[in-house]
Amino acid sequence: MNTTINLNYIVNLIHNKQYPQALHLLQKLSRIQPKNPDVWHLKAIADQATGNTKEIEATLQKVLNIAPQHRAALSNLAIHYRKQGDIMKALTTWNRLLSLNPNDIRALYQSGLLNHQLKKYCESELLLKKALLLNPDNVNIKLALGQSYLHQEKLELAEQEFQSIIENSPTNIAALNNLGIVYKKQCVWNKAILVLEKGLSMAPNQPELLKNLASCLTLMGQSTQAQKIYEALVENQPADIDAHHWLNHILWESQSSEFLSSYKRAIKKRPTDLNLQLALARKQHQAGLVDEAEQSLLELLRHDKKHGGANIELSRLYQRQRKFDRAFKHAKLATSHTDSEIAKEELGKAYMGIEKPERALKIFNLLLQQSPYHQGWLAYKSIALRLLGDAQYDYLCDYQKFILACEINVPQGYNSIEEFNQELVTVISQYHYAKAHPLDQTLVNGSQTGEKLFDYQIPIIKQLVSSFREQISAFLANLPKDPNHPLLQRNTGAFSETDSWSVILQSSGFHKNHYHPAGWFSSAYYASVPSCVRQSESGQGHINFGQPGFELPVPLSSEKSLAPKPGLLVLFPSYFWHGTTPFESNEKRVTTPFDIIPKQAL
Repeated sequence: MNTTINLNYIVNLIHNKQYPQALHLLQKLSRIQPKNPDVWHLKAIADQATGNTKEIEATLQKVLNIAPQHRAALSNLAIHYRKQGDIMKALTTWNRLLSLNPNDIRALYQSGLLNHQLKKYCESELLLKKALLLNPDNVNIKLALGQSYLHQEKLELAEQEFQSIIENSPTNIAALNNLGIVYKKQCVWNKAILVLEKGLSMAPNQPELLKNLASCLTLMGQSTQAQKIYEALVENQPADIDAHHWLNHILWESQSSEFLSSYKRAIKKRPTDLNLQLALARKQHQAGLVDEAEQSLLELLRHDKKHGGANIELSRLYQRQRKFDRAFKHAKLATSHTDSEIAKEELGKAYMGIEKPERALKIFNLLLQQSPYHQGWLAYKSIALRLLGDAQYDYLCDYQKFILACEINVPQGYNSIEEFNQELVTVISQYHYAKAHPLDQTLVNGSQTGEKLFDYQIPIIKQLVSSFREQISAFLANLPKDPNHPLLQRNTGAFSETDSWSVILQSSGFHKNHYHPAGWFSSAYYASVPSCVRQSESGQGHINFGQPGFELPVPLSSEKSLAPKPGLLVLFPSYFWHGTTPFESNEKRVTTPFDIIPKQAL
């Protein structure tokens, strides 16, 4: 039998989608030429085309055992792994291709996409830049590179990439959508809306364009229009969890009786959609509808007792109710059925609930080996150390050295801090549209701005940022040097502001105890403080440190408390548990919290 002729014939059969005939011939040929890698490679291609995924990996591995540098087999194996959801194996396989040819454009591009999916945006950027140098006109590479810039907040670079695509391809919907996101992040919402509406003129039902348009409208206080967009989206796409999420945020903050209705209607249409059921249960839990949330989660587990997300949420709910044994049971179930870090985190908390902090500490130490600067795991570790009476607690949480409390400099153009604060409060208040506190944030009985406040195109906000940078820089310069400490080892002396927002608390308002997951240091600037807080001997309205934001059999008290006053800046490690005491007053408590992260010193 002439192998070459038969292989060419089989390639034609596959090309013409005559897969059964191709597989029949390949079966014969594999017995005659068992060491021919191309025979096995064609079989894998035919198996893929017919949906016979069970044998693909083994067949491709057979190719690579015979010919380890078979590039087409490596490429198809990487694609197979990605389709199966095994991102790490896919990435490893693309990297094998790059070791054979560092300029393989497809491997560079696919590795860039996978790193992006793993949230390794710097690595993604480097790979995609190299791919673009080798293929400067490739729109897909430009789009992916722009998205890597976008996720690193390199907004000007992202804008350049998306604009360059649109210049050559004005109808590119993905580029228009991403450019709209750039403008939204830059807080030029009118500009974002124009770009998104241009995209919608060509693709009127495109979900991402519609959701981003609705988001911009919400940020501009036009929540009624945004609500209509989200309602239409969930009607047409009942499984769109993201649209349900934002719709119900609007309904909650406007105190609408329709809150959660969209989930219930969607579940009636899709009764076996467990993702919808879990999303509803989470919203019920966040809204304090604990009994309803419990019933939703138990119903979900009747369909799938191994469901990781449902067991995690039920563990959280039972811990909140101080039912610690039940919380532990469901956290343990979650970790036995999923290897997720969230499940492990929940198990660590649950161990503290059943008074086994040494087990919790072991879990958080293992997690921190993977991500040493994960603020949540440092926060939970601190409580495990405190429960154990371990001296490492004081080392990790030095409430004297690691907290800055100082008055900011009076910004230029103002005669006093009082004059500045008065104008700041007036301006900030214009961007508080909600009637109720956000559903998934820490404040109670108040409101919060959206997006990054420091990016708002408002002069007084820029003056606020400039006024406290000197004090923060001086504080960082005076911190101890310690290459082994997870806070101090990151100190370069330079920093950049990341998340920022404004909070207005009404009477009886407060912040639940929490940490900031995305910061290094976190802060709050006090623009307005009720007189009762300044004069309080009982601590109402004070900011407290060290008290965990989850239930324990024996509650822990706060370790340090500060009395706020107008003009005060408080800075502290993002992993420090902190919250505030409620206050009673007709006056409002207005703050501008923010996070900073270290950056390379110049």
